[in-house]
Amino acid sequence: MKHQLMVLSALFLCLALGACSPAGEGPVPLTQEEIDQVNAAFSSTVEEENVVWSTPVSGFFTSHYADVRELDFVEFLRYFPGDGTLEDTDQEEFAALAALPGTSLAEAYASGRWTRPPQSGIAALPVPVHRILRSSVDATLEEWAGITTEDLRSTDGVLYLEAYDAYYTFTSDFGPGVFLCAGGESDGETARLWTETGEDGSREELVLQRDGEDWHIRSFQTVQAAG
Repeated sequence: MKHQLMVLSALFLCLALGACSPAGEGPVPLTQEEIDQVNAAFSSTVEEENVVWSTPVSGFFTSHYADVRELDFVEFLRYFPGDGTLEDTDQEEFAALAALPGTSLAEAYASGRWTRPPQSGIAALPVPVHRILRSSVDATLEEWAGITTEDLRSTDGVLYLEAYDAYYTFTSDFGPGVFLCAGGESDGETARLWTETGEDGSREELVLQRDGEDWHIRSFQTVQAAG
């Protein structure tokens, strides 16, 4: 489901931006139809069997960066749609996680009381332990930004187990990143997309560049609106 969603969303994006302007002819404003396609591609949630899930691309909107390789990886993973949660049968994996040098589960859990599973089992912990495979993260980074975790400037602050090639989070709330495009322009090679302007005169601006047949995220920043 997750991979199919990425491919479908990327297709929406290519259809929207590819139709704007031939390369070299100057920026052309997006039409409302193209804006709608962009928003479909960058949707933060998807509903499946009456359950709302965050989308992989939503992680790109949980921090601001002048270079996508400098995104906040902790925030990127916070609401990332993972590959399941640890259950009572995952005692060895949980033990390895609890033993990570310099990182205790007492610090990771908001309650600060848990350093190992209680007698009632992992499933009884106050927050879930999400497993996120590095392959899933790399697939998302590659699809939307043309990079992998190896290209990130920093992965400090995240929990990772090499033996399982997975990251772990303890998020119990729901707050994926959101980008709601209100306008934009493209010259066929670079696209600038932006949100509505706030009361302070600023707006969020997303910049993408064409890479072959694909469009990749390059930056996501808060800027002062022109004019």
